[in-house]
Amino acid sequence: MSETFCKDPRGELRAWFAGTRSGVVLQGLEADYLRGAVCMGYGKNLAQLGVNGWEERYLDADCGCALIVEPDMSLAISPGTRWIRAEFVQLPLDTESVDVLILPHVLEFEPDRHQLLREAERVLKPEGRLHILGFNPLSLHAWWRPAGSSPLHWGCISPGRVLDWLSLLQFTAEWKAGMSASLARVSYPCRSLGDHVVATFSTVYAIRAIKRTYHYIPLNSRAVSHPQILPQGAVGASSRAPHASGATRAERLSGVLRGNPFQVDRS
Repeated sequence: MSETFCKDPRGELRAWFAGTRSGVVLQGLEADYLRGAVCMGYGKNLAQLGVNGWEERYLDADCGCALIVEPDMSLAISPGTRWIRAEFVQLPLDTESVDVLILPHVLEFEPDRHQLLREAERVLKPEGRLHILGFNPLSLHAWWRPAGSSPLHWGCISPGRVLDWLSLLQFTAEWKAGMSASLARVSYPCRSLGDHVVATFSTVYAIRAIKRTYHYIPLNSRAVSHPQILPQGAVGASSRAPHASGATRAERLSGVLRGNPFQVDRS
Protein backbone atom coordinates (compact mmCIF):
# COMPACT_ATOMS: atom_id res chain seq x y z
CA MET A 1 0.00 0.00 0.00
CA SER A 2 1.31 3.42 -0.88
CA GLU A 3 1.75 5.99 1.82
CA THR A 4 0.21 9.22 0.53
CA PHE A 5 -0.86 12.02 2.81
CA CYS A 6 -3.07 15.08 2.84
CA LYS A 7 -2.01 18.56 3.83
CA ASP A 8 -3.60 18.74 7.27
CA PRO A 9 -2.08 16.51 9.98
CA ARG A 10 -5.31 14.81 11.04
CA GLY A 11 -6.17 14.18 7.40
CA GLU A 12 -2.74 12.61 6.99
CA LEU A 13 -3.46 10.41 9.98
CA ARG A 14 -6.72 9.11 8.52
CA ALA A 15 -5.04 8.51 5.17
CA TRP A 16 -2.23 6.60 6.90
CA PHE A 17 -4.69 4.41 8.79
CA ALA A 18 -6.66 3.63 5.62
CA GLY A 19 -3.77 3.32 3.15
CA THR A 20 -0.96 1.47 4.93
CA ARG A 21 -0.64 -2.07 6.22
CA SER A 22 0.38 -0.86 9.68
CA GLY A 23 -2.59 1.49 9.81
CA VAL A 24 -5.08 -1.23 8.89
CA VAL A 25 -3.63 -3.55 11.55
CA LEU A 26 -3.83 -0.84 14.19
CA GLN A 27 -7.45 -0.13 13.28
CA GLY A 28 -8.39 -3.65 14.29
CA LEU A 29 -6.24 -3.62 17.44
CA GLU A 30 -7.58 -0.30 18.68
CA ALA A 31 -11.17 -1.33 17.95
CA ASP A 32 -10.69 -4.60 19.84
CA TYR A 33 -9.20 -2.80 22.83
CA LEU A 34 -11.86 -0.09 23.01
CA ARG A 35 -14.66 -2.63 22.59
CA GLY A 36 -13.49 -4.35 25.77
CA ALA A 37 -12.37 -1.28 27.70
CA VAL A 38 -15.42 0.93 27.20
CA CYS A 39 -18.23 -0.38 29.38
CA MET A 40 -21.49 1.45 28.88
CA GLY A 41 -24.50 0.96 31.11
CA TYR A 42 -28.04 2.22 30.92
CA GLY A 43 -28.24 6.01 31.07
CA LYS A 44 -24.49 6.54 30.63
CA ASN A 45 -23.17 9.31 28.38
CA LEU A 46 -20.19 8.74 26.09
CA ALA A 47 -18.30 11.33 24.07
CA GLN A 48 -15.37 11.04 21.67
CA LEU A 49 -13.12 13.82 20.44
CA GLY A 50 -12.31 13.47 16.75
CA VAL A 51 -13.45 11.12 14.00
CA ASN A 52 -11.21 8.18 13.14
CA GLY A 53 -13.52 6.46 10.65
CA TRP A 54 -14.10 3.10 12.35
CA GLU A 55 -16.23 4.08 15.33
CA GLU A 56 -18.86 1.52 14.34
CA ARG A 57 -16.38 -1.25 15.19
CA TYR A 58 -16.34 -0.46 18.90
CA LEU A 59 -19.31 1.83 19.61
CA ASP A 60 -22.62 0.06 20.06
CA ALA A 61 -25.05 1.10 17.34
CA ASP A 62 -27.94 0.83 19.79
CA CYS A 63 -26.26 3.22 22.22
CA GLY A 64 -28.02 6.50 21.53
CA CYS A 65 -26.02 8.36 24.17
CA ALA A 66 -22.74 8.44 22.19
CA LEU A 67 -21.61 11.81 20.85
CA ILE A 68 -18.63 12.72 18.65
CA VAL A 69 -17.06 16.19 18.70
CA GLU A 70 -15.32 17.10 15.44
CA PRO A 71 -14.19 20.53 14.19
CA ASP A 72 -14.03 19.46 10.51
CA MET A 73 -17.49 19.28 8.93
CA SER A 74 -16.16 17.93 5.62
CA LEU A 75 -15.44 14.48 7.07
CA ALA A 76 -17.63 11.53 6.23
CA ILE A 77 -19.25 10.29 9.43
CA SER A 78 -21.11 7.04 9.81
CA PRO A 79 -24.88 7.40 9.31
CA GLY A 80 -26.83 7.62 12.54
CA THR A 81 -23.86 8.97 14.51
CA ARG A 82 -24.63 11.95 16.74
CA TRP A 83 -21.97 14.61 16.38
CA ILE A 84 -21.40 18.33 16.80
CA ARG A 85 -18.87 20.74 15.36
CA ALA A 86 -16.63 22.30 18.02
CA GLU A 87 -13.02 22.86 18.95
CA PHE A 88 -11.49 20.37 21.35
CA VAL A 89 -10.28 23.09 23.74
CA GLN A 90 -13.77 24.66 23.99
CA LEU A 91 -16.21 21.81 24.33
CA PRO A 92 -19.90 22.81 24.22
CA LEU A 93 -20.73 20.26 26.91
CA ASP A 94 -22.03 20.81 30.42
CA THR A 95 -19.69 20.45 33.35
CA GLU A 96 -19.71 16.92 34.80
CA SER A 97 -22.06 15.60 32.11
CA VAL A 98 -20.01 12.77 30.52
CA ASP A 99 -19.41 9.29 31.95
CA VAL A 100 -16.87 8.05 29.37
CA LEU A 101 -14.61 10.20 27.18
CA ILE A 102 -12.40 8.81 24.38
CA LEU A 103 -9.40 10.68 22.93
CA PRO A 104 -8.14 8.62 19.94
CA HIS A 105 -4.90 10.22 18.72
CA VAL A 106 -6.01 13.74 19.61
CA LEU A 107 -3.21 14.99 21.85
CA GLU A 108 -0.61 14.54 19.11
CA PHE A 109 -2.21 17.21 16.93
CA GLU A 110 -3.51 19.69 19.50
CA PRO A 111 -1.25 22.72 20.13
CA ASP A 112 -2.76 23.47 23.55
CA ARG A 113 -2.65 19.98 25.05
CA HIS A 114 -2.97 21.15 28.63
CA GLN A 115 -6.20 23.01 27.89
CA LEU A 116 -7.58 19.96 26.12
CA LEU A 117 -7.00 17.84 29.20
CA ARG A 118 -8.50 20.52 31.43
CA GLU A 119 -11.63 20.47 29.28
CA ALA A 120 -11.74 16.69 29.51
CA GLU A 121 -11.54 16.93 33.31
CA ARG A 122 -14.29 19.55 33.35
CA VAL A 123 -16.90 17.64 31.33
CA LEU A 124 -16.30 14.28 33.03
CA LYS A 125 -18.43 13.29 35.96
CA PRO A 126 -16.75 12.26 39.23
CA GLU A 127 -15.42 8.72 38.77
CA GLY A 128 -15.79 9.18 34.99
CA ARG A 129 -13.47 7.25 32.66
CA LEU A 130 -11.01 8.81 30.22
CA HIS A 131 -9.44 6.64 27.48
CA ILE A 132 -6.43 8.03 25.60
CA LEU A 133 -4.79 6.44 22.56
CA GLY A 134 -1.43 7.81 21.45
CA PHE A 135 1.53 6.92 19.29
CA ASN A 136 4.51 5.74 21.29
CA PRO A 137 7.78 7.62 20.59
CA LEU A 138 9.69 4.64 22.04
CA SER A 139 8.21 2.27 19.48
CA LEU A 140 10.53 0.13 17.39
CA HIS A 141 8.27 1.07 14.50
CA ALA A 142 9.36 4.70 14.90
CA TRP A 143 13.09 3.96 14.97
CA TRP A 144 13.47 2.43 11.54
CA ARG A 145 10.75 4.29 9.65
CA PRO A 146 12.07 7.26 7.62
CA ALA A 147 10.95 10.65 8.84
CA GLY A 148 7.56 11.66 7.51
CA SER A 149 6.49 8.15 6.48
CA SER A 150 4.33 7.51 9.55
CA PRO A 151 2.41 9.49 12.19
CA LEU A 152 5.07 8.52 14.73
CA HIS A 153 6.99 11.63 13.66
CA TRP A 154 4.12 14.09 14.13
CA GLY A 155 4.62 15.23 17.68
CA CYS A 156 4.26 12.05 19.71
CA ILE A 157 3.99 12.32 23.48
CA SER A 158 5.47 9.71 25.78
CA PRO A 159 2.97 7.87 28.00
CA GLY A 160 4.94 8.88 31.08
CA ARG A 161 4.40 12.56 30.32
CA VAL A 162 0.67 12.03 29.76
CA LEU A 163 0.44 10.20 33.09
CA ASP A 164 2.17 13.15 34.82
CA TRP A 165 -0.28 15.63 33.29
CA LEU A 166 -3.24 13.54 34.39
CA SER A 167 -1.95 13.24 37.94
CA LEU A 168 -1.83 17.05 38.18
CA LEU A 169 -5.54 17.08 37.30
CA GLN A 170 -6.35 14.64 40.14
CA PHE A 171 -6.83 11.66 37.81
CA THR A 172 -5.91 8.13 38.81
CA ALA A 173 -4.29 6.92 35.59
CA GLU A 174 -2.46 3.84 34.38
CA TRP A 175 -0.81 2.60 31.20
CA LYS A 176 -3.41 0.01 30.32
CA ALA A 177 -2.22 -1.59 27.06
CA GLY A 178 0.14 -1.41 24.13
CA MET A 179 -0.66 -2.24 20.49
CA SER A 180 2.09 -3.45 18.19
CA ALA A 181 1.62 -3.06 14.44
CA SER A 182 4.50 -5.43 13.64
CA LEU A 183 3.30 -8.18 16.01
CA ALA A 184 -0.41 -7.49 15.40
CA ARG A 185 -1.24 -7.96 19.07
CA VAL A 186 -2.47 -6.08 22.12
CA SER A 187 -0.22 -6.40 25.18
CA TYR A 188 -1.23 -5.61 28.76
CA PRO A 189 1.73 -4.55 30.95
CA CYS A 190 0.14 -5.81 34.18
CA ARG A 191 -0.16 -9.43 33.03
CA SER A 192 3.46 -10.51 32.71
CA LEU A 193 7.00 -9.24 32.33
CA GLY A 194 7.00 -10.18 28.65
CA ASP A 195 3.81 -8.23 27.99
CA HIS A 196 5.26 -5.28 29.88
CA VAL A 197 8.34 -5.23 27.62
CA VAL A 198 6.26 -5.57 24.45
CA ALA A 199 3.90 -2.80 25.58
CA THR A 200 6.85 -0.49 26.36
CA PHE A 201 7.99 -0.62 22.73
CA SER A 202 4.56 -0.94 21.13
CA THR A 203 3.35 1.31 18.32
CA VAL A 204 0.35 2.69 20.20
CA TYR A 205 -0.26 2.99 23.94
CA ALA A 206 -3.60 3.11 25.71
CA ILE A 207 -4.08 5.01 28.97
CA ARG A 208 -7.13 4.74 31.18
CA ALA A 209 -7.78 7.46 33.75
CA ILE A 210 -10.47 7.89 36.40
CA LYS A 211 -11.51 11.32 37.58
CA ARG A 212 -11.25 11.57 41.34
CA THR A 213 -13.11 14.18 43.38
CA TYR A 214 -11.80 14.92 46.86
CA HIS A 215 -13.71 16.83 49.53
CA TYR A 216 -11.50 18.64 52.00
CA ILE A 217 -12.49 19.11 55.63
CA PRO A 218 -11.35 22.55 56.88
CA LEU A 219 -9.42 22.42 60.14
CA ASN A 220 -10.03 25.84 61.63
CA SER A 221 -11.37 27.27 64.87
CA ARG A 222 -14.93 27.35 63.60
CA ALA A 223 -14.97 23.72 62.52
CA VAL A 224 -13.80 22.36 65.91
CA SER A 225 -15.71 23.27 69.05
CA HIS A 226 -13.68 23.80 72.21
CA PRO A 227 -15.03 23.98 75.80
CA GLN A 228 -15.12 27.50 77.17
CA ILE A 229 -14.71 28.72 80.74
CA LEU A 230 -17.51 31.04 81.72
CA PRO A 231 -17.15 33.78 84.32
CA GLN A 232 -18.68 33.32 87.75
CA GLY A 233 -22.39 34.07 87.78
CA ALA A 234 -22.84 33.68 84.00
CA VAL A 235 -25.03 30.61 84.50
CA GLY A 236 -28.25 30.95 86.44
CA ALA A 237 -29.24 28.84 89.42
CA SER A 238 -30.56 25.37 88.80
CA SER A 239 -33.47 24.02 90.75
CA ARG A 240 -32.05 20.50 90.58
CA ALA A 241 -28.42 21.00 91.53
CA PRO A 242 -27.53 23.14 94.51
CA HIS A 243 -23.93 22.75 93.34
CA ALA A 244 -24.68 25.18 90.47
CA SER A 245 -26.24 27.75 92.83
CA GLY A 246 -23.07 28.17 94.85
CA ALA A 247 -23.88 25.66 97.64
CA THR A 248 -21.06 24.79 99.97
CA ARG A 249 -19.52 21.35 100.14
CA ALA A 250 -21.22 20.65 103.46
CA GLU A 251 -24.62 21.53 101.99
CA ARG A 252 -24.03 19.26 99.02
CA LEU A 253 -23.04 16.41 101.29
CA SER A 254 -26.12 16.92 103.38
CA GLY A 255 -28.22 16.63 100.27
CA VAL A 256 -26.59 13.29 99.52
CA LEU A 257 -27.35 12.06 103.05
CA ARG A 258 -31.01 13.07 102.64
CA GLY A 259 -31.13 10.66 99.65
CA ASN A 260 -31.72 13.17 96.79
CA PRO A 261 -30.30 11.39 93.69
CA PHE A 262 -29.97 14.64 91.72
CA GLN A 263 -27.61 16.16 94.26
CA VAL A 264 -24.94 13.48 94.27
CA ASP A 265 -21.45 14.96 94.18
CA ARG A 266 -18.38 12.75 94.11
CA SER A 267 -15.88 15.59 94.09
